[in-house]
Amino acid sequence: MKIQPSFSPFPLFVFTSACLLLLSAFPQARVSFFGVFPLYSVEIFGLCLLIVVWRFLPMRTSFRFPFMVCMSMSGMLIGVALGLIFFGNSHGFGILKSWFLLPLLFLWVVAPRIQTTSQQKALLGGWLLALSLIASEALLAFILGYETTFDHRLHGVFLSPNALALFIFPTPLLLLFFFQTTRDFSFRLLLSLLTILNLVVLYLTFSYTVWISLIISLFVWILFQYPSTRKKISISFLLLISILIASQTQQEKITNWFTSPERSSLASRDIIWRASLQMIQDHPIIGIGAGNFQSTYLEYQQFFPPYLEWAVPEPHHIFLAFWLESGLIGLISFLIFLSFVFYTLFLHIRKNPTLIIGFFLLAYFVGISVQGLFDTPFWSLPLAYSFWYAVLLFLITLSDTEFACSDR
Repeated sequence: MKIQPSFSPFPLFVFTSACLLLLSAFPQARVSFFGVFPLYSVEIFGLCLLIVVWRFLPMRTSFRFPFMVCMSMSGMLIGVALGLIFFGNSHGFGILKSWFLLPLLFLWVVAPRIQTTSQQKALLGGWLLALSLIASEALLAFILGYETTFDHRLHGVFLSPNALALFIFPTPLLLLFFFQTTRDFSFRLLLSLLTILNLVVLYLTFSYTVWISLIISLFVWILFQYPSTRKKISISFLLLISILIASQTQQEKITNWFTSPERSSLASRDIIWRASLQMIQDHPIIGIGAGNFQSTYLEYQQFFPPYLEWAVPEPHHIFLAFWLESGLIGLISFLIFLSFVFYTLFLHIRKNPTLIIGFFLLAYFVGISVQGLFDTPFWSLPLAYSFWYAVLLFLITLSDTEFACSDR
C-alpha cells in the first residue's frame, strides 16, 4: 500500500510569505532566460512553491472549479490575448504572462490541494505577515525620514503612496478575521499591535480612496455579520466618515478642490477618464491592448487640456482599465466574476453565519470594487497577485461547504 507523504502547512505558509514579500519589496527584480523570457523574483519563488505543492500535497478528489469562474477567467484571458493580437507589444505579453497565466496556473495547482482549515489559515497568515512586514518597513523609513513624497505622504517601497495603500489595504480585514477566530490572549495582543501599525501606515499614505473603501468594507462586514445592530452600525459609519472628512479639511489635496479645482487630483482624474472614454469610443470591442495605455493616453491628452499628468500607466478606474486592456470580452468576464463572487458569498453567509472567511472575502471584494471607481487595484504586478491570492481563498472556501462551514 502506498502511503501519501505528510505535508505540514508551515512550508506553504513560509513560501507564500516569501513570494509576497519579494513581490512587494522588489516588484522590478527579474531574471531573463536566453534574453527573451524574463521572470520576476516572485514568479520564480511561485514556481518553486508549485513544485513543492505538486509533489507533497495530495489533491482532493471532491474539488471542482466552478463553471462561472472558469468561464470568466477564460474570458479575461481571451480578451487580453485578442488585444495583443491586434495591438501587441512586449510589455503587453509580459502582462499576459505575469498577471494572468502564471497566477491562474497557481490557482489550478494549489486550490485543489488545500484540505484543512489550518492550511487555509496558513495562507491567510502568510498574507498578513507579508503585508505587516511591508508596513513595518514603511513606518521605519518614515521615522528615519525616507520614502516620502514632496507633500510628506508615505510611499514605502512603492513608487506612490496610493500603491502602498492599495497593497496593504487587506491588512485590517485580515486582522479582524484573526481577532474573530482566535481566543489566545498573547496572539490577540500581537494582533492589536499590528492593527495600530497598519492603520498608522495607511493614514500616512493619505490615500482617501483606500480610506473610504476600507471603511465601507468594514461597514459591509459588520452589517452582514450583525444585522440586528443595523441602525447603530449605520450611525457609526456616518460618524466615522464625518470625522475623517473634518480631519482633512486643511490638507492640500482637499483645499485644492476649492482653491484650484482645475489643478486638483480629481480634475486630473476627470481628464484621464474622459480620454479613456474617447479611447473606448474609438476601440469599443478589442480595446487598445494590454500595456498600451500610457502611449495611447499621450496621443489623446492633447484633446483634453490642461495637461496635468504625463505619466499615466493606467486610467485610475478598474472597469475602464479592463475594457481598454482586455476589450469588451474581458470587461464582461470581469463583471461576471464579481457578480458570481458576491452572489455566492451572500448565499454562503446566509446559510453559515459563522463563516468568518466568507465575511472577509465579501469585505475584500467590496473594497476592491469601491477602489476601482477611482483607481486600478489590479493592473500592476503586486496588486494583481493580491487579487489572485484572494481568488484562491475564495475557491478554497467554496470547494467544500462542510470544510468551510465554520471558522470558529
